[in-house]
Amino acid sequence: MITQIGRFIAWTGVAVVLIAGSGCGGGGGGGVTDPSPVSTLFTLSGTVNDIATARGIPGASVSVAGLTTTTDSAGKYSLRLPTGNHSVTFAASGYSSAIVTIMVAGDTTYRSNLAVDTPNPPTTSNLTGTWSGTGSYPTAPFRLFLAQSGNTIVGYYEDQHDGGRVTGTFGGSEFFTLVVDFGDGSLRLECNPITSPRQIQGVQRTSALGNRPYPFTMTR
Repeated sequence: MITQIGRFIAWTGVAVVLIAGSGCGGGGGGGVTDPSPVSTLFTLSGTVNDIATARGIPGASVSVAGLTTTTDSAGKYSLRLPTGNHSVTFAASGYSSAIVTIMVAGDTTYRSNLAVDTPNPPTTSNLTGTWSGTGSYPTAPFRLFLAQSGNTIVGYYEDQHDGGRVTGTFGGSEFFTLVVDFGDGSLRLECNPITSPRQIQGVQRTSALGNRPYPFTMTR
């Protein structure tokens, strides 16, 4: 009888040990704490461009969540970020900075376009900067991002429906014309002589609307 009880106690004792051992093993290795899950990182990459010239801006900074990188000689950048919405700041010397929210749920590409700062103080002989226009043209309001070098002007036009590259020449106190190329058509901005460094007035014409003059005013 005693022998049988002893055998039963010995058997159950082993069973308890085995069960306890099995429980520890199932919990991840004998009492060792599981490491925290590692967040998956994705690549946010793209270019930072001059919106007027469409050229990459070298040395521009891209900052997000305490991380900062700079663009290479072609304006390209790359960052590794976790999934989520990220507030990203794009900045470069001589340009207005831009802050955008980018959703990262996988490898993501984003192209940032920066506008050249207006000369300080602005002058009537250099039209570089961002101009906001209003007028009677059907797609008003619109914006112009211009960069001037000597008499040559390049830039970008955008309204609520379309956008296109801008070219033109400007010699100073005289009438001048800016041409917007939409690819499948064009728009002419026939501008009056500049009398204020912060305002341009003139008319818009396009062959699609019979070259009818639509007055406009732009300010920067």
